[in-house]
Amino acid sequence: YTLADALALTGPAAQIVVTSGTFDTAGYNVTSWALSTAAGATLTMTNTTWSLVPDSNIATPWSMNASTTLNAMGSTIVDNGTTGNQTFAGGGKIYWNVKFNTATTVTRTISGNNTFNNQLWRTGNGSGSFSITGSNTIWDFKDDSTVAHSILFTTGTTQNIVKWSISGTSG
Repeated sequence: YTLADALALTGPAAQIVVTSGTFDTAGYNVTSWALSTAAGATLTMTNTTWSLVPDSNIATPWSMNASTTLNAMGSTIVDNGTTGNQTFAGGGKIYWNVKFNTATTVTRTISGNNTFNNQLWRTGNGSGSFSITGSNTIWDFKDDSTVAHSILFTTGTTQNIVKWSISGTSG
């Protein structure tokens, strides 16, 4: 399936599930509550902004199967979740820009051994924690949140971070 225009889905059923074949955004922007993929599927989202707007009933708004082929060159994923504890399950893929806008006490977890080829960014005034599990390569880790919160890394994992841009103080 290839998009011919931008796609904006709203409401609890606004989840995109790619079970087989190829889903190509053709550079058009997508808004959904969640995305999940199955083994053998292909997701091409080159130069696309994918906005996630999950509610607290969506535990994993981004769930990439490790056997899915992902083409994400030049793309941006924006997670605008405002409630609950939610996971970005990267599936060990290569991403371009991933941004987490946190406006409340929200806990975000990034799982998988992923590569964030350009930027992994946490912003907003949410006081929840930001956990990174697995061993990841992050070219530019940025956190400009305006309130106290935690950035947690799992013991026994390796994070290769090329550029570290954190505002605020430790404590």
